Amino acid sequence: MFQLKRNDIIPQLDILSMVPPKLGIPSSQYFWVRGNGSKVYLSGSSYVGGEISLKGKGTWPFKDDFYLDRSMFLPFIMAARELKDKHTFKFEKKGKQLVVTHGNRKVSFDSQPHVKGYGNAHRILKNMDTTIPISEDLKDMLVCGKNCAVSDSVVPELDCVYLQKSTSGVGIKLYASSEKVVYIGTGKLNEGKITASIPFPLYLINLLEAHGLKKILCAGKYVVLQFEHGLIWQPVSQKAIKDFPVKKIRIHAKIGEKQKVTFVASSRRFARLMLRLGYYLQSVRRKDWVVNVTGKKGSSIIDVNTSIAGAKFSEKISTSDVIHKDFKLEWPLHILEPIFGYLSKKTKKLGVIVKVDDKHGVSYVTVGSYWIACPSKQDN
Repeated sequence: MFQLKRNDIIPQLDILSMVPPKLGIPSSQYFWVRGNGSKVYLSGSSYVGGEISLKGKGTWPFKDDFYLDRSMFLPFIMAARELKDKHTFKFEKKGKQLVVTHGNRKVSFDSQPHVKGYGNAHRILKNMDTTIPISEDLKDMLVCGKNCAVSDSVVPELDCVYLQKSTSGVGIKLYASSEKVVYIGTGKLNEGKITASIPFPLYLINLLEAHGLKKILCAGKYVVLQFEHGLIWQPVSQKAIKDFPVKKIRIHAKIGEKQKVTFVASSRRFARLMLRLGYYLQSVRRKDWVVNVTGKKGSSIIDVNTSIAGAKFSEKISTSDVIHKDFKLEWPLHILEPIFGYLSKKTKKLGVIVKVDDKHGVSYVTVGSYWIACPSKQDN
């Protein structure tokens, strides 16, 4: 018999459940289980791979590999969170079945036929190139950049946030781009430096706040999140390594630096205004979300509005200084709303600085260490 305490299996399965199940990929639907004495390893794999190790009492009852249906195994184990009893999980072999008992609950599993497609964690870590130092600045900038990127396999070169190799000290710079928005984030690491440029996979950014994250590793063609008792990894886009438009984004940034400031307003108030407009438009297709931002020379008030069939929503916000020229902007609210939603929480006491390049039809938005460029007019 093999036994595991509740706290020795549930947090680890939280890690492995980060591997998303995908229809038609058996290795994502069945956990590969193999044990050696009092230690057991479980793996899962789709476009993301994962492996955890469990150390229990007794001996794992199967000598051969066991392929466990995650759709039934996970709910049975995770239900223990809602129960008051703290019984251990007991794993036994009865015939060809795996029997799992927890208090008065019991479930029997059949092993599936041999499943292929699981990654080899040992081999991936063997090719480890560098450790990416974890800092709050880095996490914040990756999360904000994710909102500006394209999560689409049709344009794999944009399906990432591009983490640039450190050129000096502990400074870091990140880039992201979509068809309508480009992004640059700058910040500092607490220690160390980025020794290689890395197109950071968007899915892994969602997991950076997961409990127990210890390290971010770059291992060959993979980015790896290392937890105390497990790993999650995803391949780096080779298309992004070759074709991510970092040079074009830098050109945008240089043009933006030369523009005069059009207006400055409270970033928190401006961001919350954008969130409210998005809330008003919940019933409308997101791609139809366009926000109009207008100002008059000599005024210190900006008009912000959005229109749909049968309704027009308008709000006003004050600027820090008098506006020096007339402007009228049309921004893609469906893209900018999540960005401003993030900035509203992270830039409470900063100003939002907007520059308008009339010649190229581009708006440049800066809030602290976050820089965004987007078209000033939307195509019909």
